[in-house]
Amino acid sequence: DQERSFPEMDRSLGRVALAGIAVVTALVLLSNRNSGVSLESRRVLAAAPEGWGALSGQIMLTGTLPEVPPLIRKNDPKAKDAAVCAAHDVPDDSLVVDPKSGGLQNVFVYLRRKPSQIHPDLASSKKKEIVFDQLGCRFVPHCLAVRLDQTLLLASSDKVSHNTNIQGGPFGAINQLIPPGAKSIEFKFKRRAPVPVPVACNIHPWMKAWILPMDHPYFAVTDKNGRFSIPQLPAGEHEFRIWQERVGYVNDPDQAIMGRKWTVTIEPGKTKEVTLKLEASTFASDS
Repeated sequence: DQERSFPEMDRSLGRVALAGIAVVTALVLLSNRNSGVSLESRRVLAAAPEGWGALSGQIMLTGTLPEVPPLIRKNDPKAKDAAVCAAHDVPDDSLVVDPKSGGLQNVFVYLRRKPSQIHPDLASSKKKEIVFDQLGCRFVPHCLAVRLDQTLLLASSDKVSHNTNIQGGPFGAINQLIPPGAKSIEFKFKRRAPVPVPVACNIHPWMKAWILPMDHPYFAVTDKNGRFSIPQLPAGEHEFRIWQERVGYVNDPDQAIMGRKWTVTIEPGKTKEVTLKLEASTFASDS
């Protein structure tokens, strides 16, 4: 029974240590696989020690709501392509308010700048294509926010010709005629824009829409009840913008929305609920 030399013992211990490391690594990989969270996602989560939260709320108008007559009235013989465009009233989508709650639709709420951390679930868009249609001589949807990795499918469901004129300049632009029955046309923005980009149909001049291209996922457009939700925000203080086509940037010193800035603090593991009440008279005109 001869004693082994120190080199031999070192080699033996080294093999044992390597075997132990391999076992631990395998267990970690198995744990990650079973949890459905990738190693990259875990690294991102670990790099954001303050965690994640959410912002949710409602934007409402108070006071006497302004009257919003239709852009084209049903059976108006003077309307361009009246057989299609005057088959019904064409509403003015520049101001859509829920009569019961006062909720204001089509308001953009978005983080001013891309944050240093983005939740791994939102690293890229799950929905890669979005249909931007022309239906009933209206753009549908009227207001839309997209990420730069998403493709717009410019379409027309009407039986008359339209053109989609996205006036984004350096952020991305196109002016495309779309005849009846034509295939949709793919379009992607080049850069994020600080405010929504106007869209027009030059054939039917009342047709307008707005699209906001963003380089991050932290944005929303209010629904028919004026509600919005922005999930999985990095915790901390953030500067948001609120934009509506009749007034541009929304400012309300009484609600700490000043100089275009709306500063919100997001707490980890919590949803910050807000209700913003704006004076209806401010939105009376679309000029």
